[in-house]
Amino acid sequence: AWGGTTAHFPSGPFTMDAPARRPDGCVGQTRVGGVAAGGRRFTVDDAATGLRRAEIEGQIAGFRDEPHRLASVADAYERRHPDAPTLVRVDIVQRRYSLEDGQPSGEVTKDIVLTWTAGDAP
Repeated sequence: AWGGTTAHFPSGPFTMDAPARRPDGCVGQTRVGGVAAGGRRFTVDDAATGLRRAEIEGQIAGFRDEPHRLASVADAYERRHPDAPTLVRVDIVQRRYSLEDGQPSGEVTKDIVLTWTAGDAP
């Protein structure tokens, strides 16, 4: 059998450094929500902005310090959807899924952890 560590990549296996999750507990997921002029709410996915979820998650601390930076998400959306209604609000939403024996138990909590509204001063 072939062995090795990530240090041997690409000749050896590439292993993740993250520990295994417990089969019971919570799993988190970050999403971006938008509110268009007119009030329609929707999920703003990666394809809608060109911004990956990991990029958003990596910026959460900065967004907390300066929520007006979330305007960049609205700008990215508008560049890709110039004929769509303008985004007047961007929310960072964190969902938590409860697990039992490694499977979703059906319990989901959803919290809006950050919000930018058009017109917020920098």
